[in-house]
Amino acid sequence: MCGIAGIIGDARLERITAMTQAMVHRGPDDGAVWLDPEADVALGHRRLSIIDLSSAGRQPMASPDGRYVLTYNGEIFNFKRLRAELEAKGYRFASSTDTEVLLHGYAEWGKGVLQRIEGQFAFAIWDRAERRLFAARDHLGIKPLVFSHRARQFLFASEAKALLRANPELAAPAYENLAPYLAFLWVPHPGSFFREVRKVPPGHYVEYENGSVEVVQYWDVPVTPPAEMRPIEPDELHDLVAKAAREQLVADVPLGLLLSGGLDSTALLECVTGADKPVHAFTAVYDEVHRRGDVFEDDQRFAELTARAFRVPLDELHLKPDVVRDLPTVIYHLDEPMADPTVIVNYLITAEASRTARVLLSGMGADEIFGGYPWHAATIATSGLPAPLPSLLRGVGTLLGHLPLSDTSLGGRSRRFKLLARHAGKPLVEQLLGYSTYFSDPEQEALFQPEIRRLQDPNLYAAQQRCFQHAETTSPLQQLLYVDLKLFLPCLNLENTDKTSMANSVEMRVPFLDRRLVERVAAMPDAQKIRGLQRKLALRRAFAKRIPEEVRKRRKTGFGPPVRGWVRSDLQLYVNDILRSRSFRERAIFRPEAVDRLIEDNYAGREDNAVKIWQLLVLELWHRVFIDGELGSEPGAALPLPIVDVPRGV
Repeated sequence: MCGIAGIIGDARLERITAMTQAMVHRGPDDGAVWLDPEADVALGHRRLSIIDLSSAGRQPMASPDGRYVLTYNGEIFNFKRLRAELEAKGYRFASSTDTEVLLHGYAEWGKGVLQRIEGQFAFAIWDRAERRLFAARDHLGIKPLVFSHRARQFLFASEAKALLRANPELAAPAYENLAPYLAFLWVPHPGSFFREVRKVPPGHYVEYENGSVEVVQYWDVPVTPPAEMRPIEPDELHDLVAKAAREQLVADVPLGLLLSGGLDSTALLECVTGADKPVHAFTAVYDEVHRRGDVFEDDQRFAELTARAFRVPLDELHLKPDVVRDLPTVIYHLDEPMADPTVIVNYLITAEASRTARVLLSGMGADEIFGGYPWHAATIATSGLPAPLPSLLRGVGTLLGHLPLSDTSLGGRSRRFKLLARHAGKPLVEQLLGYSTYFSDPEQEALFQPEIRRLQDPNLYAAQQRCFQHAETTSPLQQLLYVDLKLFLPCLNLENTDKTSMANSVEMRVPFLDRRLVERVAAMPDAQKIRGLQRKLALRRAFAKRIPEEVRKRRKTGFGPPVRGWVRSDLQLYVNDILRSRSFRERAIFRPEAVDRLIEDNYAGREDNAVKIWQLLVLELWHRVFIDGELGSEPGAALPLPIVDVPRGV
């Protein structure tokens, strides 16, 4: 994994150097730049050495004839097979890298290389003969790619902070995206929280030529009509998961696996146990005091049980977050406000694991493809209820809403029931969006200053509705999963995972998001994913006799920090200091009285506003980091980078 950057127009050495060095954390092992003064183009690269650790893997990398120059972030897991195919066609290789395979593959197949490569990637290739840039992001959006286009200048990078180093004027907030941020905790692509920065959506490529930019989709999650869905046998599914997991063990550095002791990570551990490349397991452990006020089951016991069953070493990473210290650092690495509190967990666990492993396998993606989240089962179970039942549920939910909240009397299960009751019986789309929303539209109306409210799109759910419309020919459950795979997964979970792991120079791999596995699971009948309140049925059956029964039957538990406990205890003074500060109020985004009421209701136990308060806290700290000039800098940013020499035969 690496950091990539590029400039077309005003491509000066100091600008591409600044962009590249803004991402030292993504590639501490090496870095270089390449310039073509005649075409006014520059490419940059920071390298995290994973495959072929020698200098032969330095990027930007040029084809032997000098026509194509590549900067690339990611891993192509089937690169050895593609290399053999290219060698049969006469191509010669100077390294053992997948980078060189991608470069020759583009020279041979052009855009068609995207139909051949399997992996997680973001790359850009400059064609010196045609004076055209071709850049692409992987199928599911595992690796990030952002760009900015102004007149005849085009900038791209792995992270937005690199774009800001080339053009500080890009550090202007996109306040029109405040409504989705408050609703979902994140901003749907292709937008970002910087007004002129765009994200390349998953499964898309970008072409820049002569001042013109075109963004094109090359792959999509399949939409399978119910009549064409095909059941899958347990052995077939196990083999697909095992193939994806073992294929992703390719590395010349130590590997690890994040083990929660749940179904997904345990299934991956079973798949890779006994492989040629040994894998070390890691699990996160919280002290009891840090779990107070939140409802999630401690992973430690299950992780230990699993590690013993497969006879693998297990490191218990005792996490003691210091939010006041850690949160601004994490926000800097995320680039934009992202209010899922798991960012703290992911940052800390990869920081600890980086002492032992440079590559980590994660079970992320299984919930999105198999239907593993509680809202999947809740939506399907309640969408067809007879009329009296939703009304009864809403009545009980209203009654609970009048009760005072406390850590012991209500807790997480009661919060979830109230959310379920509020949306039960609504149409499918409205249910999913209701379960996914934090600040509702009326709450935002009360919170925003009038000038900010006018900037917001009145259709808060436009991106989700487009996904539902595209997937309307498939089953209700697969519609839900399609929306999650297109938006929730790449915009929150994968963005969070990539940025927090790469902040610690750790490469995260997600075998459940292997394209072939995703396509096959998308064609499975709903009954193999969810039945009643049971979720991920096919995955459980595929591993029924292969993993400990206690793990297989374990109910889903959250992988997140105790944000409610933090906000109501450890962070109480900090929250008051930040959200009642002069700088927060002078931004004139929110009505002060509405913010005060939000805080007071939470501390009085009248409402559970912890996540909403966290959202406002993250937003203010983001302003202080990126807008108020407190932007961090990377180690070695002042050091010159080597300039790659390219043959001049073109």
